[in-house]
Parts: sequence; structure tokens; C-alpha cells
Amino acid sequence: MISEKFQKIGWLNTLSKVFTLEFIVLLLWIPCVIFIFKFIQDRKVAGLVAGAGFLAIPLFNLYRERKSAAETSSRLTRVAASGLFFLLSAMPIFLYRVFNWDKNLEEISIFGIMTGRQLHSFSNILFVAMILVYFVTNILDARKAK
Repeated sequence: MISEKFQKIGWLNTLSKVFTLEFIVLLLWIPCVIFIFKFIQDRKVAGLVAGAGFLAIPLFNLYRERKSAAETSSRLTRVAASGLFFLLSAMPIFLYRVFNWDKNLEEISIFGIMTGRQLHSFSNILFVAMILVYFVTNILDARKAK
């Protein structure tokens, strides 16, 4: 009986290490973006609101990782994932939306290399990759803590 309680506590402890605040925020932002685009009729304004969230989330995660005392490879991997998403995706899309307000995302060309739609597709991949990085590194950290 007592060992069962300790096993349950162990599972809860592991889950709390995997489902960190940073990871939960990443997961919850996906339905939030869907609701933003559903309830804000102007797609440009909805994109601006969602874009502000996509700027804030990696900055929030970087701040939280900075406050973490652990100097692990997992922490550095999460910092790299958040930083890359911010610099290569969230910031460029947000700035291009702001500076090309009169154009749709499909009409924007970024340095002649890719269209706004292509950058957005690339951004989706980076966001999912960031979520996976947090998930995998959190699992690895939880296993090391056992």
C-alpha cells in the first residue's frame, strides 16, 4: 500500500517535470490562435494579435530558462529552439505584417527568397519543432532526475 502511494507520487513528479509551464503554454497557444482567428474577423488584426503571442512565448520561455539554475544540455537546447523560432520565424513574420499592412500575407515577398505564405509554413514547422524539443528534453530531464 505504501509503495503504491510512492509510485503514484513518482508518476506525478515525472509528469510535473515533463509538463512544465513553458511546455503547457506552447501547447495551449495553438487553440488560442484558432480562437483568435475565429473571433477577430479582420485577418490582418487577428494575425497581429497572434503574432504578438508568437513573439511573447519564446521570450517568456527564454526568460524562464534564464532563471533556471540548471546548466544542462537540455536547457541549452530549449534556449536554442526558442531563440531560433523567435529570430527566424516570429520576428520576421510580425515585422513583415506590420511594414506591409496593406498587403496580404500571400502578396509579401521576403528578400525575393520566399513568399509570406512560405515563411508562414516554415514557421509552423519551427513551432512544432520547438514543442518537440521541449517535450523530449523535459522527458530526458525527468529521467535524469529519477
